[in-house]
Amino acid sequence: MKERSYFSDLGNWEDLRKAEENLLASREYAVDFQPLLGVSGGFLPLGRVINNQQAIDELSLSRKDIQGRLTPLTADELAEMTGFTRRSWLDGIPPKSRYESKIDYAKALLPIYVKAGQTAIDQALANAQMTSEEVDKWIVGSTAGPDGLSETLFPGKEAFYIRAACPAGGLFLHELWRNENKYLGKNILAVFPEIVTSGISPDVTRAIFGDVATNFVIRNYGEHFRVLHSEVTVLPDSEKILQIDPLYENPPAFHPDNPEKILQVTDRGMTVFYHPWESEYGIKMDGGKLIRWVDNGVLQTMYKFVDDYNLSHRDKQIDWVNMVVVSHQANGKMLRNFEKRLRRMIEKDHPDLVYASDGVRIPFVNEDTGNISGSSLLVALNRIVRDPQYVNFSDGQPKRLLVAGFGAGLVLAFSVVEFNP
Repeated sequence: MKERSYFSDLGNWEDLRKAEENLLASREYAVDFQPLLGVSGGFLPLGRVINNQQAIDELSLSRKDIQGRLTPLTADELAEMTGFTRRSWLDGIPPKSRYESKIDYAKALLPIYVKAGQTAIDQALANAQMTSEEVDKWIVGSTAGPDGLSETLFPGKEAFYIRAACPAGGLFLHELWRNENKYLGKNILAVFPEIVTSGISPDVTRAIFGDVATNFVIRNYGEHFRVLHSEVTVLPDSEKILQIDPLYENPPAFHPDNPEKILQVTDRGMTVFYHPWESEYGIKMDGGKLIRWVDNGVLQTMYKFVDDYNLSHRDKQIDWVNMVVVSHQANGKMLRNFEKRLRRMIEKDHPDLVYASDGVRIPFVNEDTGNISGSSLLVALNRIVRDPQYVNFSDGQPKRLLVAGFGAGLVLAFSVVEFNP
């Protein structure tokens, strides 16, 4: 195979160049600083960001291989059928070569992540009406960002780097709770660049992911916004939903309370992407079992988390009626089913509660963004702050919300957050 230079192509990524030129002027996704809530945020689409129905439509475009199995379309086939083409830095590189060259392409991706992250930081500072000198704590999160991202994005600054696939946003909140004394009274800026389509297989997987950069700013942490409690759980894979490639048969242990380990955590220690079809790399997933796991394992674990929290924190309980559940799986139907089952569980255990249409509310982040992985939770927080259909802060009363992030590696990150106007 002819050797290709990633570095020589870096200036040719049209989507990112347009984003860099135009998106700072756009206010569509910006959340200006909210003095009574102490937060602001933003969401920058860096390229094509699809809605959930488009993802479903494109995922349905499949063909049978010589063994009769349904397999994903190649990038060329997908482009021919849909008129959509997306560049990948890995186009034309066999999966095994991706393993062997992962350091090289990670270095090639670094300037792209830095550009995306800096664009989001500029927007964050503008929305928050702050300068970089006023930021006390910097946090960068990413689904699978390259090594050196935090050092390059925040030169000379101490930044906390979370590389954790879908639960990355949940681990951000977990860090605020776990090391609360380090953050109380500080101005915090979190930025999550997700250039996921540049680092995964050049096939239909790219149809469901979006390239985005999300930011969330907290002024004087603890005054108006605070994480009251947080837990990270890895559910046992008793249903054999996942089949891990031999390359990852002994993934690193997950240590949510070990500060030396949390920096490198991903879903079950994996640093590559996965998709629900036969693959030469990463992991394989059983989609049907995964949906059942979401319906049962995630729901039961979350329900227990809330009940245990309410028993232990009678002065700061979560009101089920006012609760907002935030999640980020790409399948909107899965989330709606999840919401219905949650309602039934609450009604069974709490028959005294009267439900109206504004009972348990789930911001369907991915209904109109596609799957933006670890950034989804920050987008949901931004929407909660901006959109009163989810939470109405006008009464001036504290609102305690359950923020639930979970990923296909069967990793759950639950947090109770409080907005105190």
